[in-house]
Amino acid sequence: MATLTTKKIQQKIGKRLFNAREAHKAGVSNAMLAYYQSKGFIEKIHHGVYSIHGHDESADDTYYEFRYANAATKGKGIIGLISALNYHDLTDEIAHYVYVIIKSTTRFRASDKYFIVRSHDKKQSIGVDQKDGFKITNFERTIIDCFRYKHIVTLEVAYQALSEALAEKKLDMKKFMTYAKKFRIKNLVDTAVQQILCEQYNAVTKH
Repeated sequence: MATLTTKKIQQKIGKRLFNAREAHKAGVSNAMLAYYQSKGFIEKIHHGVYSIHGHDESADDTYYEFRYANAATKGKGIIGLISALNYHDLTDEIAHYVYVIIKSTTRFRASDKYFIVRSHDKKQSIGVDQKDGFKITNFERTIIDCFRYKHIVTLEVAYQALSEALAEKKLDMKKFMTYAKKFRIKNLVDTAVQQILCEQYNAVTKH
């Protein structure tokens, strides 16, 4: 019954993540929102923003967890690390969480779906792309962050992502090294690039 009700609500409003204005346009009053919330059909993320419980396979659901993180942090959260690696097709690693980078002062309700990375760095907006309903680190910044947060994703994962990017010739090296310098890991990244290029060259010449 609950699943049927949530599907009807989503069909009426048109999306799982919505604000009060969108609900009103769909004919759902504040009283109905309060009723749905009391019954557990929807969740109030923060003032005026709601999420419909449950899951479907609609196109709107593809990056739902990313959009939820964006809404929950009031647009301040950035999708990164393993989640961004998957988005950019840079790893075979399965993301068991949605990795969200936020400022140390940003509020975020604890959840087993999210791995929160709190940062004091004022340069977090560098190399971030705005997508439909969420922000995510771009191709080069994602790899840089894997080296920055190697204690979270492991150095092996960082090397694999960089190796993949170099092998596929997808990396904008100028942009990549600019980020490395700004985030003060240029020496670490220089060493990694040289090592990987050397390994790839040796692998080719052996054949």
